[in-house]
Amino acid sequence: MDNGFNFCLVTNECTTAKRLLAKKLNGFGYDSVQPTNIISPAPAACQYLLDNNLRPRLHVWDGVLEDFDPVMKKLNSEHRGTWQPNCLVVGDVMDKISRDYMDESLQTMLDCPEQVHIVSLGAGRYYKDSGRLRMDTGAYVSAFEYCLGVKAVVLGKPTGEFFNQALVKVGGKAEDTIMIGDDIVSDVGGAQNLGMRGFLVRTGKYKPSDETERGVKPDAVFDNLKDAIENIVNFSK
Repeated sequence: MDNGFNFCLVTNECTTAKRLLAKKLNGFGYDSVQPTNIISPAPAACQYLLDNNLRPRLHVWDGVLEDFDPVMKKLNSEHRGTWQPNCLVVGDVMDKISRDYMDESLQTMLDCPEQVHIVSLGAGRYYKDSGRLRMDTGAYVSAFEYCLGVKAVVLGKPTGEFFNQALVKVGGKAEDTIMIGDDIVSDVGGAQNLGMRGFLVRTGKYKPSDETERGVKPDAVFDNLKDAIENIVNFSK
């Protein structure tokens, strides 16, 4: 960045491919955001599938499918388009959610003769969309864990591995890095567990009780992202 700070976006967004998310943010005026500045769960999950030779049932929203192109192209090439999934990749499926859709994913895993795996695109509790709070990926993953007796691999906030990717991206040390977010647990708590500072903003899914009742104490609280960034810039002068 021009002011000497490095940055990246660490998000559990799993309904929009990284390329499309950058394009959307550019449309809002954040023209310095490129796909390479974004760390999101789907590309991480795709790499995990490739590294572990897993065949996924993609229980995800259509808008994020392109982030799984590398693994799907590999499987189509090796298996000529047909294979039996042995891994359930769970993200926010938005309007696709239904009892039948959930049961179809469950049945696919139950039919697998091998040990099955679950990969979770984050462990969020809820998020804000169109002015309302909606149940997030973590809740649905818990249901699949219970039914299949398998513990999911979480590739998203608040895991330390995910925040470590951010540190590598910005080339910084944890003690010199600040996470700004609206989720007291996944953003602030997750970052603090790795030694970063965590700033909470009173926007998005924020609720006043987040400042006192979640067992996480933010290093600072601001009304919005702009105020948080101005504080960082002014403090560094």
